[in-house]
Amino acid sequence: MAKLTDVQAAAVRQLVKAAPDEMLHVLETAFRGGGERAAQVSAEAEAERVGREARALVFQPLMGMLHPRADGVIGAQLPRGALERLWAAAGVDPRALLDELRLMDPDAWGPVLDACAANALEALEAEEAAGELRDWLKLVPLGRSALTRLDVWLTRPSGEDAAAFRLALRDADALVEDGSRRLLEMLFSQVEESRRTLMLLTLATDRVTESFLRGSELATFVDRQLDAVEARLAGLLKLDMAAGLKSIERAAGELTWAVQLIDEVQALVELSPEGAWGKRVADARRKASGLVEERLKAAPAAVGKALPMESVTVAGTMRRKAPRLRPPADPLHTETALGLTAYGAAVRGAASLLGCSTLRNRVAEETADQADHYAEELLQMVNGGECADLGEARRMLDVCADLLHHSRGPDAAKVLRRRVAVAGPPAPSQVVA
Repeated sequence: MAKLTDVQAAAVRQLVKAAPDEMLHVLETAFRGGGERAAQVSAEAEAERVGREARALVFQPLMGMLHPRADGVIGAQLPRGALERLWAAAGVDPRALLDELRLMDPDAWGPVLDACAANALEALEAEEAAGELRDWLKLVPLGRSALTRLDVWLTRPSGEDAAAFRLALRDADALVEDGSRRLLEMLFSQVEESRRTLMLLTLATDRVTESFLRGSELATFVDRQLDAVEARLAGLLKLDMAAGLKSIERAAGELTWAVQLIDEVQALVELSPEGAWGKRVADARRKASGLVEERLKAAPAAVGKALPMESVTVAGTMRRKAPRLRPPADPLHTETALGLTAYGAAVRGAASLLGCSTLRNRVAEETADQADHYAEELLQMVNGGECADLGEARRMLDVCADLLHHSRGPDAAKVLRRRVAVAGPPAPSQVVA
């Protein structure tokens, strides 16, 4: 079979270059052993995979700055195409590098990888326009060393660990202008949960006060995270509680993220009530509390609309409240009630941090009682043969089970669903004449 044409080969190279890592593996294995053209596709995919693996090892401290942070917090970013430019400047054979590393203890990889980065730095020294990239590249060996201690620095660092961190910052400043900030950017880009990086502030200085930090190079790392908190809280104001459970859970996750970050700032930084950070944190906490409390308080009324009752005659002039099946409940009311109860369950952690646990627990029990009472009344109607629309009755019982799931937990919902499964009017032979 003929080889790929030049045009086809170029198209394949573009395809594999744009493919995500997991797709490269699929292309490499799927086309292996399928003929000459297929073998070319497999080889291109393999070459791209090997190249990416080698680049990621050589420039590991810079990898987190190639794309925006997933949590939306602003971080330093390298210009588009920077990694490819650095890799070309390094002039490294990726396959030979990986083969060499496989024969070594991973703890001894550092000098080999740093030598590759040094090749790139040397190649860029003559390029006047590469000044910014050169500064980042000079810090790669120090960044690689710092990353090996990052987990310790973020958890329970000792006095010795704190001293090592401060020494790393001083070494960074000695290498390039603004080196300590750049090193912090490298570390920041590698931590998935941005709030954890606030711990580094306590290591960088003994004076973890707002007045001191706001005048230092560390201020930007707090400001950015507070910016992200404020942006998330502003977005949550527009949340439609009938938007569906996935949207509700996502929103509750964002609220919890914001509250945890607020709590971390308050725990680690000595804030001033009159300071810019102190005011921002207090305002954010107030808004977060409102987002929790207002929606919790709205839940019982929403559940009441979703589970409509009507007045029915018992005997003579005696009347009582019973579930209303016709006309059926408004679907919007149902979705809103389910959204609010799901939201209440999902913000348990945030409510605890905000001091709203008592309210959350009370509302959860109140809405569970509403669903429980409605379900009991409706089951009596179904089992007593008093229900003219069994389909609608079962649908409403399913709604009650969902509400119980959010308010009281999955076990309560399972119990109701078992009872619904065996519910029904008595068979004719069971009816006493």
